[in-house]
Amino acid sequence: MLLTGVAFGQGPQFVDVTRQVGVDFRYANGASGRKYAVEPFGAGLALFDYDGDGDLDVYFVNGGPLPGYGGEAIRPGALYRNEGKGERTSPSPVAGDRRLMPPPSPRAEREGDRGWVRSPSALFTDVTAQAGLTTPGYGMGCCVGDYDNDGHPDLYVTNFGADVLYRNNGDGTFADVTRQAGVAGGLWNTGCAFADVDGDGDLDLFVAGYVRFRFDDPRLTSGFYLIPYLPPSLRNKSLGELKVYPDPVNFDPLPDILYRNEGPGPDGVHRFADVTRQAGIVDDGGRSLGVVFLDYDDDGDQDLYVANDETRNTLYRNDRGKFSDVTLFSGVGYDENGRPQASMGVDAGDYDGDGRLDLITTNFQGEHTTLYHNDGGGFFSDVSFRAGVGAVTRPYVGWGVAFFDFDNDGDLDLLHVNGHLQSEIERIDPSTSHAQPTLLLRNDGGTFTDVAATSGLRSRWVGRGAAVGDYDEDGDLDVFIQTLDRTAVVLRNDGSTGLTTGGGNRNHWLRVKLEGGRRPHPPPFPPSLPSDSFRRRSLPREREGASRALSTGLGEGEVRLSNRSAIGARVRVTSGGLTQVREVKSGTSYLSQGDLRLHFGLGQNRRADLVEVRWPSGAVRRLRDVAADQTVTLQEEAEK
Repeated sequence: MLLTGVAFGQGPQFVDVTRQVGVDFRYANGASGRKYAVEPFGAGLALFDYDGDGDLDVYFVNGGPLPGYGGEAIRPGALYRNEGKGERTSPSPVAGDRRLMPPPSPRAEREGDRGWVRSPSALFTDVTAQAGLTTPGYGMGCCVGDYDNDGHPDLYVTNFGADVLYRNNGDGTFADVTRQAGVAGGLWNTGCAFADVDGDGDLDLFVAGYVRFRFDDPRLTSGFYLIPYLPPSLRNKSLGELKVYPDPVNFDPLPDILYRNEGPGPDGVHRFADVTRQAGIVDDGGRSLGVVFLDYDDDGDQDLYVANDETRNTLYRNDRGKFSDVTLFSGVGYDENGRPQASMGVDAGDYDGDGRLDLITTNFQGEHTTLYHNDGGGFFSDVSFRAGVGAVTRPYVGWGVAFFDFDNDGDLDLLHVNGHLQSEIERIDPSTSHAQPTLLLRNDGGTFTDVAATSGLRSRWVGRGAAVGDYDEDGDLDVFIQTLDRTAVVLRNDGSTGLTTGGGNRNHWLRVKLEGGRRPHPPPFPPSLPSDSFRRRSLPREREGASRALSTGLGEGEVRLSNRSAIGARVRVTSGGLTQVREVKSGTSYLSQGDLRLHFGLGQNRRADLVEVRWPSGAVRRLRDVAADQTVTLQEEAEK
């Protein structure tokens, strides 16, 4: 049953409000003209409420200086605090000076604070230095999760070089605990994601490895550029002195890493152990970029999908903390013709409303973005062209991708961010360009149509990471994009509010915010499990609604509870005869992190008939007759 309340082609409008909201971050790749392999990959970003004030803040990952770079100093990244809707003016010695102040209290608003001026968008302030996010590095990706269960979301940043784990101190600042935690990683890591893979109530961490690259590597540039889809007359065309970025197949792949959360040490900082081999994560030669945890087989634990560049993608099935490579069995390693693709971004979502999570990967120009339909029984089918995704994405190099219901009509649409890898591509292939359009694929009964041009998305960017979330709390999902060629982009969705003449809609929505029941472990540091074991430390699932006791790590009488971020929780919302499924996910897209809160479009329905939460612990909670147009916050409680 379609819940739409807006005619096709007259949906929400996206407005570029980057300058208006105070975001001035510009990614720097430290390029010096030498075409180092790391330069064109860009970076990701994260949307999360770091200060606990109820709205989304944003962190942008940044690059760093490379050999030969002679430009301005490059900061390691940027955290922008969301100040809420509006700005306040305050007396100042300088006439006409307007200073950004915190939003007024509800009481001040009731009593009429005349210094408060309403704005249709939230405003952001750069608080990077105050927050302590200053560890230098050449950033790639990031992910968010409350790994120590203290109620404050933590941040992990992957790098070309040592990675960084920032612990959220809960007072608006972060501490670099990488060394104590043991998660510095490898030589060049890209995607990352938190998940409770062993079911012990705290978050573990997966980190994707890319390739072994050295600045003195003779394979740095080739002088030629191979484009498989070009006619033979243009292939291997000599470019003279024109340098191009090298093909990643020239470099040896780096292994991925799975870190198990071992709990806190005597200093209170959690330690992580590299359990990659014990857990069954194999070094299969993949050059990994995007990653996503999902429960594709609906058995209650977190499986793992990894997007690889020019090698087959990998799906790992989780069986009580032990992973098995089921790629060939499942059908998600190659396209429908049996060919590996150059995959970058990835996401999981139930686009056709059958209750099973499907997969999507963005790929290189001349290939196509691949949509894998979850057929059940562990099998997937490549439905890219049947679903309208294949042909429209073939001309572009795809990066960030996200399933999201941008028009609140009750099904998942697609954001698809593009931009070529080669900065000189116009000289090589006149049919394409470095900056490319962003696609907005509207879901109409399981078939997608690009409506970007009629939705305000007419600009071209060299896009990379992307994330979606309702930063202005108006009930529709906004878009943030990292680019290589300009300031990061903030696209406000004027859908549910109908702010834009001739656009928008009045569809209803429901947001679900989950908080797992797990609380911090007390020190001292518990003994590690034997190095030759990696097992799920819990008993088999019991009856519906019951929490499961851990077989180790809990005292007598204690019950198992979910990680505080509720990553891995599955929520079903039924409204007007339609049931939607979402999972709380860390990571996803291209090296990015979207809002951990779950957003459901309800169309013209003013209520949700049923909201069902399956916590990572296995406990189930149901709410009936829930009013629309609100955020429902649910906390997991131990069974009495």
